Amino acid sequence: MSIIRAMLSLLALTSLGAAPLPAMQDGSSRQKPPGEGVLCLWAISTAMEEVGRRCTAGQDKEFQLALSEGNVKLRSFVLANSDMTVEGATAFQKQMAHKDMPTAEMCQGDTLSLYELMRKNGAAKHRSSVDEHVAKPGTPSWGACL
Repeated sequence: MSIIRAMLSLLALTSLGAAPLPAMQDGSSRQKPPGEGVLCLWAISTAMEEVGRRCTAGQDKEFQLALSEGNVKLRSFVLANSDMTVEGATAFQKQMAHKDMPTAEMCQGDTLSLYELMRKNGAAKHRSSVDEHVAKPGTPSWGACL
């Protein structure tokens, strides 16, 4: 299963109201430690910003702006809370954006489906997710972001 397909499956579950974090044995839900999921969300958001730029340019500008602004916040959080350098952050974003992927390949299948699902969830939901992930200082990790 491709990483995009896995992300699409997870996002579909959360869009349908599935609990983002499993319940503990005592019935409470697990609280994510600060920084958990930041790298995951940044990777997905970076890829989706590139999909928007290359595949749906000029459409749903509010969502594309939310992706761009979110990536600035996520990048700033990672730089402030880890030993990643500016050069490392730039390389991370370049890799996650799949800049070497042909546009025809990017603009179809699972990649475009994930973008469309996130777009349907809306700019406000994306902004809220980013804000939640960067609310408190903590070590950025992949963790659970969807």
